[in-house]
Amino acid sequence: MKKILLIIVSLCAVYATATAQDFKKGIFGVRVGLNISNVLMATGDIKADNDARIGFNAGVSYQHLLSSTTPVYLETGLYFTDKGYKRKINWENLYLTDPYLPDSPSRLNAELMYLQIPVLLNYHFITGANTTIRPFAGLYAAYGIGGKIKHIEGYGSTSDNSFGDRGFKRFDFGAQLGVGATLGNLYASIGFDLGLADIGTSNYLGSTTKTTNWTLSIGYNF
Repeated sequence: MKKILLIIVSLCAVYATATAQDFKKGIFGVRVGLNISNVLMATGDIKADNDARIGFNAGVSYQHLLSSTTPVYLETGLYFTDKGYKRKINWENLYLTDPYLPDSPSRLNAELMYLQIPVLLNYHFITGANTTIRPFAGLYAAYGIGGKIKHIEGYGSTSDNSFGDRGFKRFDFGAQLGVGATLGNLYASIGFDLGLADIGTSNYLGSTTKTTNWTLSIGYNF
């Protein structure tokens, strides 16, 4: 493993030397994009049958050059990100005979809105006079600021706050990785967030509850 890492570092150094130029010391950017998120819930070998939920993200980023000879950057920023999950419950499949249960399936839509701060390393591979490919990896921390868990049933709907006694823990953190590309000042990326914190409260006792999120983003660098 050490030899592989050494080879990767050596290749990056050779590439940087071959494409040596004056790299920008600081890069500000604005971002907006689409989220495809879910919440993984499991108790032992039993997993909840949750569906992905579509949301959005928006924020600002800053990249700081770490070396004058190699285009390695430390990236951070502040983002609003709308995550969550959906679930459909077909009561007939549960073999329940309670006459008060609705005839039609129930639906649940959980919206988890966060402020999120990433701390990433990225490398700028120069692929043309005006283009780059930028893989990135690192960690993120997020704090829940709002959202509703909405239960929609045949006879009406109810909702609870997403965070709190009847919801989820506000703090989340995890790993983030992906790849971006630039054309001039224009930017596009695809990324994946894997939650490492168990955000379940006492309502989810005995289970693990973690977030996942695919992101598709576009932006502009200054």
